[in-house]
Amino acid sequence: VPDYAKVIAFVFIFFLYDPLFTSSFGFTIGHYLMGLRVKRENRPERNIILPAAIARFIVKATLGWVSLIAVSTNPKKKAIHDMISGSVVLYGR
Repeated sequence: VPDYAKVIAFVFIFFLYDPLFTSSFGFTIGHYLMGLRVKRENRPERNIILPAAIARFIVKATLGWVSLIAVSTNPKKKAIHDMISGSVVLYGR
């Protein structure tokens, strides 16, 4: 396999998969299997836009578990990456 193909696959899998799927479909494959949807907080019928999905991914990747632990201390039960991106995670298919 040519090196450029490996680089493209790496970039897609590790940097673009989550933001592209979240903004396009409202879920990643893992979200889908768990019955979760990522939507806009102010318009829950709509998916978040790509720049918000990228920001969400960067914060989630940077803060990791710290962002998820914040769910238990937040009255709205939102992770830090959801607060920053204006998204909300909903249950249900």
